[in-house]
Amino acid sequence: MPLSSKITGEADLDATDKKILYAYSQNCRLNQKDLAGDLRISPETLNYRIQKLKGKVFEPAIAVDLTALPLETYVLFIENASMSRYEKIEDHPSTHTAARIIGDHECFAVIVAPDIDRFLQETLSQAKLVCYKVDKMQIDDYNPWQLDMKTKRAPQTKPFDMKPHHYDILHGSMEHPDASAYELSKHIDYDYRTIKKYQEELHDNGIIKKWRYQIDIFSLGFKIYFLHVNAPAGEITAIKQQQYQDNYSGLLYKAQTDLFFWYMPDTSKDLHEFTQRLHEKHQDITTSVYEVGSEYAIDITPQTLKDLVKRRGTET
Repeated sequence: MPLSSKITGEADLDATDKKILYAYSQNCRLNQKDLAGDLRISPETLNYRIQKLKGKVFEPAIAVDLTALPLETYVLFIENASMSRYEKIEDHPSTHTAARIIGDHECFAVIVAPDIDRFLQETLSQAKLVCYKVDKMQIDDYNPWQLDMKTKRAPQTKPFDMKPHHYDILHGSMEHPDASAYELSKHIDYDYRTIKKYQEELHDNGIIKKWRYQIDIFSLGFKIYFLHVNAPAGEITAIKQQQYQDNYSGLLYKAQTDLFFWYMPDTSKDLHEFTQRLHEKHQDITTSVYEVGSEYAIDITPQTLKDLVKRRGTET
């Protein structure tokens, strides 16, 4: 389900809520009994808190490696983005991310499209824009409260020959991201053991990176920025590692020697200190910072992606 947000005020969260949010942002299929034990609350209390947070602060989804699937991903920066044009981008089935920003451009978008020219013609005809083709993604471990809770890093993407049954299971997982294998078997024509086996293959090979909850960052009171770093090819890996290790860093897209990623700190001072550390270690980089203004939308499994995966599942 898409997560769309506007600045409406900060949610009232206590320390337990924050631990629940972080745990489920890393793995939305955690065993509730086990997590309740770790948090020293009853399973009933945990379930009540989860239901209270759902739809208000977070939504279930699966994070997939878009670059490992047979379609293309692009980062767009648009200069002359009127509200009507922005809404057209936000509502398009190929839109992974859209946000109105403060800076040299009026909005940016991450687009998943089999035909980028068609998308541009449909939504951004005569618009002034810059387009980058994404070749790699890096899934985050966003931990703004710096909680000492164990999480697993997303698996590396490996060459993997996906068969129709993999696409079937992937599509079912996209449609029902917080379902167990048994629950998913009620929605698709596979035994739960088979579902579990193929989900593990998709995860182990880095197609499914994480089952997670998308968090509404505005409701948590954090600032939202989108950073663009251009760097020499030999420094890209080190910069990605530095970005990943920062608690405020979010999802990253790589386009050759350009890196684009979310940065969601508590204060603008945190952002300044992060970019300063980047430039201290990597003196030949250029950095552009865009602040997300009043609204943004994220659908990490957009409809165009779901449709493609569904079609591949029906192929024999």
